[in-house]
Amino acid sequence: MLAMQYSFTLPTDYDMDIIRERVATRGAVFDTLPHLGFKAFLISEKGKYGSRENSYEPFYVWQEHQGMHDFFCGEKFQGLVQSFGWPAVRTWSVLDAAIGKREVQSAWAARGLVRIEPYTDLQELRIREFALQQETIQAPHVHSRVVAFDPYTWMLVRFTLQEKLDDSVLQSRGTQCYEVLHLSAPMLTRDVH
Repeated sequence: MLAMQYSFTLPTDYDMDIIRERVATRGAVFDTLPHLGFKAFLISEKGKYGSRENSYEPFYVWQEHQGMHDFFCGEKFQGLVQSFGWPAVRTWSVLDAAIGKREVQSAWAARGLVRIEPYTDLQELRIREFALQQETIQAPHVHSRVVAFDPYTWMLVRFTLQEKLDDSVLQSRGTQCYEVLHLSAPMLTRDVH
């Protein structure tokens, strides 16, 4: 599996309802996209939940690389580029993706980035992250969670879809909080690891 995210920073006076309307009218086309684990349509608004800017930052989990390649070569990506420009795309190799409570409304997302220090015991890191994953998805407000890493930049990403944001998330250093406008989750009908 592969996690992926791109970001478009928008002007501080940008009407975020334009993004809400775009997602409301176009988001459902991703609900049955082949090879897609999920796509969370995310925004942040300046001054809300610690955000310093307005942004549109979808987060994807692909079951297969083929799905990502098909997306980039298809009309959905071309429409995005025509509307917002050419994005830099971050990718991470997924260590684990887990579903907590399927019935939980995914209203919010938190993305934490953690630097992996040189010479870290990666097997030990993997064991610790898996344990943290299992603990986190037991929380009653957690829908699902992904932990992944980029071996080029040695960054770990922890991405959680949840019903509410608690103070510990809002005060976590290196954590970006987002409003989830839509969740396309064709592969989340079963447990994934």
